Amino acid sequence: MTLVEMVVPAPPEFSVWSDEPGILIIKFVTIPNAILPVLEYRIEWKLNTDSDWHQARYHQASEGNEFVIHGLSFESDYSIRIAARNTVGYSNYSEEIVQRTKGLIAETVVDGSSVSSSFNSSVSSALRAVIFQHYVILGQEQDITLSTTTVHS
Repeated sequence: MTLVEMVVPAPPEFSVWSDEPGILIIKFVTIPNAILPVLEYRIEWKLNTDSDWHQARYHQASEGNEFVIHGLSFESDYSIRIAARNTVGYSNYSEEIVQRTKGLIAETVVDGSSVSSSFNSSVSSALRAVIFQHYVILGQEQDITLSTTTVHS
């Protein structure tokens, strides 16, 4: 007979990236053949400028090894840390990973020339409102264009 000591899991390893404005994607590194498998992850994040952690979320390991955080500020640095839970309890938190979210990029076509502009979160809500208003006014029109956009730093 072999006696196995029951321990909490090691802090999880993970990677983070941003494919779209205002989101972060987290991918967990799973540990194959663990004596006690991970059941869930506790995910916390905060803006780098904040002192308190926000938005503790729980992700069941059975739901896969990726988790998406939505509704974040554009072009902002976030710290992410994760703890793993098995039947014994939670691990310590992982080392923090800092990742910057992507910004909103708008493209305007004028006389066949394309001009791209990057917008941070301070103008993103105003820009969304203008685009939405334009879309509602034009109804069936397929192309949404902005004639003038002024960005103040």
